[in-house]
Amino acid sequence: MKIYDGSPLLGDAIADGLPSFDGKLNSETVKPYDVSSLTDYGVLPNTTRYTVWAVREGKEVETTGNYVISYTDGTLTVNQREITIETLSASHEYDGEKFTSTAWKDVGDLKLVAGHTLAVVDVIGEITDVGSEVVNEVIYKVVDKNGNEVVNGGNLPNYIIKYVYGTLTVTPRIIRITTATDSWVYDAEEHFNDYADCVHIRGGAEDDTAKGLVLDHKLETLTYETVLDVDSKPNVCTYKIVDGSGSDVTKNYLFDDNTYEYGTLTVTKRPLTIKTATDY
Repeated sequence: MKIYDGSPLLGDAIADGLPSFDGKLNSETVKPYDVSSLTDYGVLPNTTRYTVWAVREGKEVETTGNYVISYTDGTLTVNQREITIETLSASHEYDGEKFTSTAWKDVGDLKLVAGHTLAVVDVIGEITDVGSEVVNEVIYKVVDKNGNEVVNGGNLPNYIIKYVYGTLTVTPRIIRITTATDSWVYDAEEHFNDYADCVHIRGGAEDDTAKGLVLDHKLETLTYETVLDVDSKPNVCTYKIVDGSGSDVTKNYLFDDNTYEYGTLTVTKRPLTIKTATDY
């Protein structure tokens, strides 16, 4: 009996005092033939057979014919190999898409046999939004170098896989919102401009390869600055982010002290020409 290791368990192997040869002369030896062999998970009758030999006048001669041989067949047993696979924890910046990870590590006392690896059967753990974590549940099978599942003749796996699951998290998308710069000539009207540009920030710098807001998301103004009299002031606006259906998805974006860059609202003096009266 042994645990599956990819090599054959042979019927002439010595284990637990067997094979035994009751009645054989001590001066003679045996040789196996038709040796039973079992590599994969399962049980097989051990029908290994033996011949008997002696050394006479310096030569080895077969003496099997001098015996009436009867056999009590044992069994060969290969047990499934139990491995423990850890799915790795992973984190991902929000992009509006489902996030999964199939990375793994072999952490058990028994490892995969050389030449074997894992293939994904099903990915169950997935996450899209910020604010929670999910179990990184993935189901694998063991395959050989050709991608074939490592099973026995009855299509039963040679491995038992136990799992230790990591977690998946999504971090807020880092953005920068730049409010508009605008100016007017004084006209006794209150003016504002709540337009803003939004970019994605990666590594502290603007990312030219990706949009600031993903999918159909857009800025929706919460508060805005106004200007009436001659003045110049920062265009302080605040926003939330909504999707195409109007649902608030702001939690998926990072808003902090570095999020806003404010433009300027300016009212300039209105030209006024006054002509005084001429009288005679």
